[in-house]
Amino acid sequence: MFDVSPTPPGSYVRGPCSDFPGPMGSGFPGPMGSGFPGPMGSGFQGPMGSGFPRPMGSAGPMGSIDPMIVSFGGAPGSMRPPTGLGGPMGSSMGPFTFGQRSGDSSQAPGMPGRQKLIPQPVLDSAPEDGPVSIAVDVQPRLVAIRPKRPCPDTKQYLHRWESGAMENRMLPRHITDICGWVQASIEADGHSELNANDKELMNVKHNEDRVVYMATSGWALQMWRSKADFDRGISPQLRGSQPRPLAWWDMRRAFDVVVDVGNINLDDFPHRLTINMTAGNVYFRIEYPEDVATWYYAIRRIIHDASKQRIDARDTPHHQEKRWPAAVGLARAISHGQPIGSRAMAITFHAYDIDYDCCIQVGEIMVLITELQAAKLFLEGRAEAKTREAAIYSVRSRITEEDIFEAAMHFRYTADPDGNGKVCKDEFIRCGQEAICECFELSSTSLCDGAERDYYDDPVQMSAEQQGSCAMM
Repeated sequence: MFDVSPTPPGSYVRGPCSDFPGPMGSGFPGPMGSGFPGPMGSGFQGPMGSGFPRPMGSAGPMGSIDPMIVSFGGAPGSMRPPTGLGGPMGSSMGPFTFGQRSGDSSQAPGMPGRQKLIPQPVLDSAPEDGPVSIAVDVQPRLVAIRPKRPCPDTKQYLHRWESGAMENRMLPRHITDICGWVQASIEADGHSELNANDKELMNVKHNEDRVVYMATSGWALQMWRSKADFDRGISPQLRGSQPRPLAWWDMRRAFDVVVDVGNINLDDFPHRLTINMTAGNVYFRIEYPEDVATWYYAIRRIIHDASKQRIDARDTPHHQEKRWPAAVGLARAISHGQPIGSRAMAITFHAYDIDYDCCIQVGEIMVLITELQAAKLFLEGRAEAKTREAAIYSVRSRITEEDIFEAAMHFRYTADPDGNGKVCKDEFIRCGQEAICECFELSSTSLCDGAERDYYDDPVQMSAEQQGSCAMM
């Protein structure tokens, strides 16, 4: 019989497993032997040896009670079991950092340890990193994806509609697109020498009478060899193989159009139409009188649209704020019958030189006339003209843009003696006061009623009187 009475803790009692080899033998080698080497030996090296750093730390089944490197037992051969172990044979303490003693901040070489982190606001305001960006709190967002420039009408561009809308906004009115047979000549006869020169210099082969098919398309004036070439050229089914025009011109450079009448009985094309451009003139002759008005007004509308678009693209609220006091001062002086000094005219010139090219063109003159009329309403104390914006809206409801354009063209004829399409500073100071006084009396009925309406219906008479003479050829 074996004695199974309880014994005090730590005492040595002989039992069936004492002093004999076995899995749990206390004094002899075995897997769990206390004093001899083994897989779980306490005093010697091994996978879980207690005298050297352990890969499992204090949280494992054989961890120490103190976060320092300790030995599981006493000297080799000791029969005292390991003390202070939690669980089956481990401690009740939590994990610890290898190589670090309790209460010591030292760190073993090559072993990670605790670090005191710098607060994030301090890191954000480090002077060596530079100033904090203003976009630090801005959340990224996608507004839209669209092409920055007009792109070809091909399938590789997914947003072609955006470019098409942009191109339509930049084009003149569709009523300006006209076409018809004309004669590409300055004089009514003597074409043989001109044909030879054009063929030699420009490789343009005209027929004997120099009859071509002329068309306006957007801002371009195109000259085609025949109507068949024109129809094939604008056909989308023949893209890549259609013919090209003989020549074309950029109509945004045009500033005036003049009609001259030759011998109606002798000339096949008696009406000569001259387009004045910044780099020269374009001439062609028209056969029928009813076609003259069509070409004349179409080209003038192109000039009107180009002048307005050129200024709208450059005018800003800053320009408007600077111009308004000048317009009010001019209107007050004219309404009181006072003369305008050269210094005031110079200030007005620079205020309305919107594109800063040291000259005033038709678009800028249109802005000057509009703001003069708005200042006139402002000085009269009208309720609808308390501010500049309200006064401008009131003027646009009283006077049409076509009337303002015609008044601007008349202003240019008066203040541009050399006829180059630009009013320089000297010309504006010398001749501008008379032109400003004429535009100041502009009203909604000045260009639309009575005999003057017939005057604007006849382009030949209108062109002759504006230019001061009518050339008979």
